Amino acid sequence: MMFSFDYQNIEIKGNFKLAEVCSLGVGNGALFFSEVDSAEKLITALNFAKERALRVFFLGEGSNVLFSDRFFPFFVIKNRIKGVSLNKEGFVEVFSGTSLSEFLNFLEDNELTGYEELSGIPGSVGGAVYGNAGAFGREINNFLSEVLSFTKDGLLKKRKRKDLKFSYRWSSFKENGEFIYKIIFKLNKGKKEEIKKKREEIIEYRKNRLPENPPIVKSAGSFFKNILLPDGKKLAVGAILEKLGAKEMSVGGAAVSKKHANFLINKGNAKAKDFMELARRLKRIVKEKEGFEIEEEVIVLDKFF
Repeated sequence: MMFSFDYQNIEIKGNFKLAEVCSLGVGNGALFFSEVDSAEKLITALNFAKERALRVFFLGEGSNVLFSDRFFPFFVIKNRIKGVSLNKEGFVEVFSGTSLSEFLNFLEDNELTGYEELSGIPGSVGGAVYGNAGAFGREINNFLSEVLSFTKDGLLKKRKRKDLKFSYRWSSFKENGEFIYKIIFKLNKGKKEEIKKKREEIIEYRKNRLPENPPIVKSAGSFFKNILLPDGKKLAVGAILEKLGAKEMSVGGAAVSKKHANFLINKGNAKAKDFMELARRLKRIVKEKEGFEIEEEVIVLDKFF
């Protein structure tokens, strides 16, 4: 049973059901859970963890994560630090808990172009940077200038783009485990009507080709990374899975979407083990039929690193 208590003006919940903060709608309880909406509250939460020698897991919108059916022995800190503005140099400063859609609306309103291709992607800006989210040849790191982040010891770090590593669906933050706090972008000026038109076209394309975003359809977006070839080109895993008949596959409450074969959806009663078994079967048929090893884009929290 869940319980809660106050610790230096932040609410901490124990035995919190992680299915409530995961877009796939699965996950057992976490040891502790708290939401933070400021740097000060983040530091307080980190102090709580340090005092008790707790392992910490930072969570954004939960739109690209698969929690286990097992109890999660971590202190989960959910990022609610939001806000986006222009600084005096014309750079965009955005707190990491800001939704990607709110960020893109701000860019459109301020006639800043470059990220229209990311329209319709769920999740937060911090989560997008963490996983170097992208679509239609554009990645979130393309116009990134610098990132402010906190270590798990509460130390603030500030890094320029050149000091960070980004690659296909990967960033330095997957390696260092830091809390992405604020991101600064330098974008180009554009015309609002052109930006708006392009965004509408992207959103319409996604609506016609992809399942609806959570909570309407419980999914985590693209479940597998596309296949990166030695020459840098990519093969769409969704097209390969569709060719292999994956749209007819399901395990328990987890199923491959009828709209797009690289989206796995929760039909309503799925467990994490259903998604993991379905993913295992999909990986096996791609290996057997096409000779490719495919890798999850979704963060699978089963072995608890």
